[in-house]
Amino acid sequence: MTKIMTPETGAPEKFTDAEAAVDRLEQLYVQATEFLCASFSEALTKGAPVDYPSKIDTENGPVTVFDPGYPLHWRVADDSK
Repeated sequence: MTKIMTPETGAPEKFTDAEAAVDRLEQLYVQATEFLCASFSEALTKGAPVDYPSKIDTENGPVTVFDPGYPLHWRVADDSK
């Protein structure tokens, strides 16, 4: 099963004041975007770079793998096993 990572957001809240609700939404937005930026940064730099082949053979012929010109530190993992 794939692990889904999310930022800690605290308990749900009820609002009767629209301004307070918008303030909380803004806080959640900042928290979420900071979490995403930090997570992507870690995924792009953590661990040893992965070596990818220049081509992958398929039943429909070879596929050329895109080379971004810099080391990649991430891969797709199958957590279902």
